[in-house]
Amino acid sequence: MEKTQEENTKIYIQMSKKSIDNFIRNNDYKKAFNLLIIVLERLDNDEKIECIDYYSKQIFDLVGCGISHLEDKRFAYKI
Repeated sequence: MEKTQEENTKIYIQMSKKSIDNFIRNNDYKKAFNLLIIVLERLDNDEKIECIDYYSKQIFDLVGCGISHLEDKRFAYKI
């Protein structure tokens, strides 16, 4: 059974996150950042927001805030 484009995209995002997380864990930030940029270029806007939110939560959890930029009203703006 063939996978749909949506399923392939979800797998791509999932595998990319694992790779980026591994680069970060190994303190190879240049590779992590480069892969993140490559991944974001391939995603639609909703997928980009989801991916950025994932890493935003990771960063905020590390520094103890635990707040996503999507949940924080201070960053709410209209385009």
